[in-house]
Amino acid sequence: MVRPATIADLWALRRRPQRRIYCYTEAMLASGYRPFWISLRSATAPMGDDVATLVLRNGGLRGFLQAHKRPHAPEIDLVYLAGMTTRDHSVPDGDVWHALVRDAIERAGQARIERIFAAVGQRFDDIAEVLRQLGFQPYAQQQIWMLPEPALEVGAALVALRRQHRRDAWPIHQLYTRVTPRHVLQAELRQSAAWQLPRPRRRIGWRERGWVLGNDAVLQTYIHVTTGPRAHVLRM
Repeated sequence: MVRPATIADLWALRRRPQRRIYCYTEAMLASGYRPFWISLRSATAPMGDDVATLVLRNGGLRGFLQAHKRPHAPEIDLVYLAGMTTRDHSVPDGDVWHALVRDAIERAGQARIERIFAAVGQRFDDIAEVLRQLGFQPYAQQQIWMLPEPALEVGAALVALRRQHRRDAWPIHQLYTRVTPRHVLQAELRQSAAWQLPRPRRRIGWRERGWVLGNDAVLQTYIHVTTGPRAHVLRM
């Protein structure tokens, strides 16, 4: 039987699953994911909250599914599937995934959700097959690349960006004059002092930062970032 998770299920949900599958969203990539705390939130939150946890019980807890509603849109993302070991079942099979996803679809329809998304990795062919059986259609492929902060050795050819300092104003100005068309230089008439960042002080709603690439005398790149509540604006 598939049903929403309750407080009584929370202890079982703390067990390490036999198998777990993440359907990555941008928020998950940015902040990580803790299924137990999401379960606690969904079990104690009022109806209509933006997270949901469904459990499948058959001779014990067989598996559970978590989904998140997208803000300001009638859409949800399947984000996490877990299969648990029981006395009679050691490895979750396709029936577990099928029952959980099918119930999630039915509940989404009752809640007037129009679209359900699931970002499934290429290694999970069985999950992809279950989704196809239930009417999901693949529409795009995405590649997610991650660059950890490079650990640079002394003398390495790779040079990392560093924060802008006050002494960088003149090298930034020289870089600007090298790459900027003459008619733009004549129109803007910038001086080197124009590249100094404002002194740090409290502002309402925005702040400025800068990064440079290169040595102190000759810079190859300058990035100026204005950060506000709606966006990050980059000027390179």
